[in-house]
Amino acid sequence: MSGGKSWSRQRGEIDAYNAFLSAYPARNSDRGFLDEGYRLTNFFPTIDNSFTETAVEPDFSLYDGETLILAEVKQGNNIEPRDVKQAKRLDSVSIDAAEEYIDKIDVDGRFGFSGDVFSTEPLIYYDELDSEYVDDCRNKWEDCREQLEELEEYCPVLGREGQQTLQVLAGEFGSNYLQEWLSAGIEMAETPRVTVTMTDGLEIESIAVTICRVWGERAVSEPVTVGVSELRTHFNYRDLEPGRVKSAFDLLDDLGACDRVENREIEFTPGHMPAILDIESLITDQSGGDEDQGSLDEFF
Repeated sequence: MSGGKSWSRQRGEIDAYNAFLSAYPARNSDRGFLDEGYRLTNFFPTIDNSFTETAVEPDFSLYDGETLILAEVKQGNNIEPRDVKQAKRLDSVSIDAAEEYIDKIDVDGRFGFSGDVFSTEPLIYYDELDSEYVDDCRNKWEDCREQLEELEEYCPVLGREGQQTLQVLAGEFGSNYLQEWLSAGIEMAETPRVTVTMTDGLEIESIAVTICRVWGERAVSEPVTVGVSELRTHFNYRDLEPGRVKSAFDLLDDLGACDRVENREIEFTPGHMPAILDIESLITDQSGGDEDQGSLDEFF
């Protein structure tokens, strides 16, 4: 549909986001990010930075009144050259750029923070990375070792140790406190709460699934209508352009999950409920499973 990632890959990305965020208000720990004073300020923020030609776009930003954490989240455990490039960009964010970003997102009104930034701390998290894989990477696979060592130059590498502990597995934070805390690890939820429903690429398939979850599933007994403007206002994401939303509407209409009321609006009815509830399978069947075809975004 969109020429991007297949739905199965998009779903893996979304699951990785939610796994990472299960360490924010950590249900199984009293040392999650929230407990340590950090606030999740934004999903997929845009940070203008003088050291890069284009804006820096981490997956999440967290802030405690002094330190801005810029987090990049990956599914799987494969360290790729583009990951190193992303880490380098995150590491290049200056204090001035961080403070300008913090000023724009109203941390005083939202969290009671002053807006001062004394340090920035990038990190990259791999959802299926553990210490055994890191050891093999360092000692058995030369290409992997080279990528890991280059990645460590720019930021610490976090993974999921023992399937349920968010932990630093390679590299170091600039802050001794962060290094000690996240080396000890944060216990993650076995079944993470669904906080994010779209990928950072805002691919069409993930937008379509999100629309079904937020609006379609309300149409149990009576019709529910949603338009482009309402959806963009609800999510307020960067780059959620009207064209992407209309493409998601087209996909849902093609799959029999809604009716087009007009160009910028769709209607869900009780009769659409079987397709609405089975939307992920329908999209997977249409996109050809794991072939790289379509993509979507996130929601909170």
